[in-house]
Amino acid sequence: MGLGFHIGQGGIDDLGEYIGQIEMDEHHWLQKNGFLINGETGHLPDPIESLPYFDDVVLTHEEVVRIKKRFDNRKNDAFRTSGFTSTAVDRMEEILNRLVAERKGLSTCAD
Repeated sequence: MGLGFHIGQGGIDDLGEYIGQIEMDEHHWLQKNGFLINGETGHLPDPIESLPYFDDVVLTHEEVVRIKKRFDNRKNDAFRTSGFTSTAVDRMEEILNRLVAERKGLSTCAD
């Protein structure tokens, strides 16, 4: 089961172009290690910028930029540790970079 990411703010009715997904264990790891805001339940009303795993959410470009800023700050700290690697970080970075570069919002869909 993964959390799918789609370019645009059409929500579940018009998801837009699929650009990747992260798995539940990756999502949990990213939250617990400070790359994403830590949610409590995986559902709304968890902070939308925690990317609640079990609810489909729509984020503005500004919200995506805030997520990317937090992510980049934590990534820079993590890479100070010699030998640090993470496929979850690589995958999330690719998704966020694409959204920021295209200046688009985001729709998520749990599947």
